Amino acid sequence: MLREHGTDYSENRERYEIAPRIDAFFAGGELFRKEIAGEQRLTLEELVGQTQSYSVTPEPRHEKYEGMQRALKEFFARWETDGVVVMKTAAKVACGRFAVFC
Repeated sequence: MLREHGTDYSENRERYEIAPRIDAFFAGGELFRKEIAGEQRLTLEELVGQTQSYSVTPEPRHEKYEGMQRALKEFFARWETDGVVVMKTAAKVACGRFAVFC
């Protein structure tokens, strides 16, 4: 939905691909990575509200706004159970230690 109805999804997506920068930052040191799985259970109102908080979601007067709203409602209608959709989430954590140079 964000690719099709978002305002500048591709440009913004690249900004969040930071794994190579983290690798370079801790080069020569130690790096630990962990991905923590989770889920969100969202009503239609919560799904729409959360989506509106993304920087790539069109504002109400934008030409893509109505398409995004329609797509969200169709998505919810297709995937909801008992009034909620379950959205899988993943938190990516990186922790490192710099190399010690003597």
